[in-house]
Order: sequence, then C-alpha cells, then structure tokens
Amino acid sequence: QTCDVFIVMVGYDHQVKQVVSDIAKDGKKGAVIVITATTQRSQELNRRAAVRRLVALIAAAVPPPKKRRPTRPGQAAVTRRLDAKRRRQGVKRGRGRVDPED
Repeated sequence: QTCDVFIVMVGYDHQVKQVVSDIAKDGKKGAVIVITATTQRSQELNRRAAVRRLVALIAAAVPPPKKRRPTRPGQAAVTRRLDAKRRRQGVKRGRGRVDPED
C-alpha cells in the first residue's frame, strides 16, 4: 500500500509552523516524516529530490542483516548420534547370511 502526500506551504509565519508541528505530532496515524525540498525551481524536481532523500533516510535507518554463523552440534549430541549408529550397525550385521557350519 503506497501513499504519496505532498504538502505545499509558502511562508514561515506562526500559523504554518503550527500546522507542520501538528502534522508531525499526530500519533493516531503513526509516525510522520516531513521532508522539504526547495532547491529546484520546478515542483516536480523538488518532489523527486525529496523522495530521493526519503529513500536514503530509510536505507540508513535499516540495520544491516546479521551474518549467519553456522552452528555445530554439541558434544552430547555427537555422542548420542554415534551410539545410535553403532546400535544400528549391530542390528544390520545380525541380518547377514547365516553360515551353516556355525
């Protein structure tokens, strides 16, 4: 679900600051990030610059994934596995061909 919200504000009077403050503090709708971009003369270029900065901000906030360390079985698990193999080995040896002279 994507939602693009662009708020155009002109001027820096008290009322405009209050509106931006109310939007930023709105807890009902979740976190709100306000990014302003006024470096270009075109509104479209300013929007693109703002979106680029937002993407960079989100990418910087995401922690890198932890490197997976391969796990090794403990000593008790290794011992249990080898004991079970020895038991199976004895069972399978008992299934061999019967020597008639024995």
